[in-house]
Amino acid sequence: VKQLIVKVFHINTESHARQTLQEVNTNIELDGLVPNQELKFDYDSAPVLRVKRHFEFPELTKPGVYVIDFIGSGRSSRAVIRKGTIQHLVRPTPIGQVVTVLTEDGELAKDAYIWFGGAEYRPNKEGHILLPFTNEQAGPKTYVIHYGGQAFVKTFYSLPESHRLEAALFVDRESLRTRDKAQLLIRPQLLVNALPSTVELLSEVALDIVSTDLDGVATTSHVANLELSDVEETVHEFQVPSRLSTIQFTLSGTVKQVTKGNAPLQLSATKTYTLNQIETTAQIADVHLAWVNNQYSVSLLGRTGEPLPDRAVRVELKHRDYRSTVKVTLQTDEQGAVQLGALPEIDWVKAQPMAASQAVGAEKAWPLRGDFATLPGVVHARAGEVIELPFVDANGDRPQRELLSLLETHGGQVVADRFEHLAVRAGQLEIAKLPPGDYNLRLKQSGQEIQIRVTDGKELTGYALGKNRHLELREPSVAIDSTVINDKTVQVKLVNAGPDTRVHLFATRFVPAFSPYNELAALSRMEASTVSVGPRRSLYIEDRSIGDEYDYILRRQMASKFPGNMLERPSLLLNPWALRSTDTTLQDARAGEAFGESADDAPAPA
Repeated sequence: VKQLIVKVFHINTESHARQTLQEVNTNIELDGLVPNQELKFDYDSAPVLRVKRHFEFPELTKPGVYVIDFIGSGRSSRAVIRKGTIQHLVRPTPIGQVVTVLTEDGELAKDAYIWFGGAEYRPNKEGHILLPFTNEQAGPKTYVIHYGGQAFVKTFYSLPESHRLEAALFVDRESLRTRDKAQLLIRPQLLVNALPSTVELLSEVALDIVSTDLDGVATTSHVANLELSDVEETVHEFQVPSRLSTIQFTLSGTVKQVTKGNAPLQLSATKTYTLNQIETTAQIADVHLAWVNNQYSVSLLGRTGEPLPDRAVRVELKHRDYRSTVKVTLQTDEQGAVQLGALPEIDWVKAQPMAASQAVGAEKAWPLRGDFATLPGVVHARAGEVIELPFVDANGDRPQRELLSLLETHGGQVVADRFEHLAVRAGQLEIAKLPPGDYNLRLKQSGQEIQIRVTDGKELTGYALGKNRHLELREPSVAIDSTVINDKTVQVKLVNAGPDTRVHLFATRFVPAFSPYNELAALSRMEASTVSVGPRRSLYIEDRSIGDEYDYILRRQMASKFPGNMLERPSLLLNPWALRSTDTTLQDARAGEAFGESADDAPAPA
């Protein structure tokens, strides 16, 4: 290249983004536009040499998008320089999706606004932008974020308005006695796009109870205008019918759909319990598991609850470390019970009444889970913070490798053992001083695995803002520090309790046939989200043919200018001395090539 022309264009990204819904790429059409700056360089290097050149543009100081064209010898190359960027977080709420725009330094961009679907959405006083739910199916959508005189094209996963009602409907099996009063415990949860909302949005709340006796006759009871709360369970008392076989509870309510003109939507949640099935058989005895003073026993009772002494009961036990089971036949004592002891490290117990080596009752199985807690599948934290999790497998004040493992992973591969970061205090497992990275915590007793992600960054709007990813933070889980049982009181000491924390106490004679923990803990919960932060790339594409016409214009523009003469123009020769024929050939100018679009330049997702 003997002569090189450099043209610098400052692009108006706001108009370009709204028209194309794309970031400025290398294929933007700029031919014929006047550049903001034009430079010319002359070189005397031999054409056969490949020479490395260095160009500086100190004028490009402001944030924005700049396109730089390098033109010479009929060829051109182009660079798209992007200075400055933003980050965006999107999270669902009961009334729409909230977008939080952050600056390049991780500060709240309160002046940013969004152009989406032909409308502008402005931030509230806290700097958050609310986008309404879509009437279309869920899927990726593109919007334009305006901030600081620039426009940024981003994608997010647009959600329709979707409601679901869940409810924990628990009744104690031992309270379902004929013509007696029983209590139903109701814990409701209204979900909007899988996110817990308030039950105050429900109207016309009702409870329907369908009782079916052993003859198949069903009776329905309807309770209207039931009051629900987000901070406490609702207790409904009902009378138990005789010869009950199944009982079904249905909680229903109506919610308004904002995206459909407040059209009502009927929601419901149902739970069915089956009991007294022994009445449909010829069996006269049944087995029940009890746990008293840390000792297990199996009681053999008749249909009316009378103990059956001196009867044979076949017991099967499964140890956690063995595949095979232990099967023994034992005899009940005077109280109709078989004492089994503490049963340490036993996974489950089965029992069945026997007579003359023949089964005379149904076999029952009980998992011996001991203490248990609902743990998140994903935990996020900032570097240096202490992570607290309920820990029910503690055996002393020190973590044990046979119960726990904490491994650092990279790309799915284990790279380090971080067991030294574990500690046990006040009924909790504490994980302290973890450096940024990914970790896998395994609870070996239950087999549960928890993904732990740690990043180094400040906390803002409920996220830990790291360099490469933003991690949603959650409040630490409530845990039981200790329980003290006296003659008249039960004292429970909690950790990380809040104003909405509740404690339930259930007293049963036998291990519950209907587990209150399983019912109350079955409500859905959304795991903490992770937002990947991608760089805003500058682009470069080279060796485009500019075409003969454009090359001719540039050559004429750069050609030396000579002064003309002042002489009179020659006249037309009307009578030539000789005539001869001439031939004319036509040569079309070679068309130029267009710049291609650079790959790997999709809008950054939220």
